[in-house]
Amino acid sequence: NGGLKELMQTLQSYIQTTGRRITLEWALIEGENDTPETAHELGKLIHQWLRKDMIHVNVIPLNPTGGYGGSPSGRNRVNVFCQILEQQYKVAF
Repeated sequence: NGGLKELMQTLQSYIQTTGRRITLEWALIEGENDTPETAHELGKLIHQWLRKDMIHVNVIPLNPTGGYGGSPSGRNRVNVFCQILEQQYKVAF
């Protein structure tokens, strides 16, 4: 997955160069990117590439728009996703 590797390298370089914290926006789509497996994948990427004290993840349910069939994640799925990132990977929200 070259795109993710390139993104993580760019974020890492930005933090090292500027000393500034990064915020990632994660719009949770029911059944698409809100699974525990996805939370673990994201947590592992952050753990592997970035300093946890220099990253903030803003997790929000999808805001439905016309023309897209995806639905926002329910409260329970959001909570589980966030708990995995926070408890297992020490990612800040």
